[in-house]
Amino acid sequence: MSADKIGLWRGIQVSREKADFSVMDIYRDSDRSIKVKLSISVDGEEQNPALGVGETFPVGDETWQLAELTGWPSEDDWLVVLHRVTNAPRMTEPPSLALAHRCLFQASKAWLPQ
Repeated sequence: MSADKIGLWRGIQVSREKADFSVMDIYRDSDRSIKVKLSISVDGEEQNPALGVGETFPVGDETWQLAELTGWPSEDDWLVVLHRVTNAPRMTEPPSLALAHRCLFQASKAWLPQ
């Protein structure tokens, strides 16, 4: 699977750059909907969202989606697929550094002979 997709099955933990993912439980909720309880560890803090297929959840500054659940209610032959739907924003240069460069450029122009 690509970096934007994660496949999880029984007893497997998958690590990505920002987090570790695993499935804690799959069950039928009181309203008869199927829920997947995930374990997500980000910077040593654990989250345990219970999600239905199609629902999204945050992982740091990214958004992920519970994209698929296949093979359940089999005890061993199920697969949960997570999909990253938004990436973390990428900056080419920290804003403070960009501002410093602009200030230095403007200051250097002031010193040049006209």
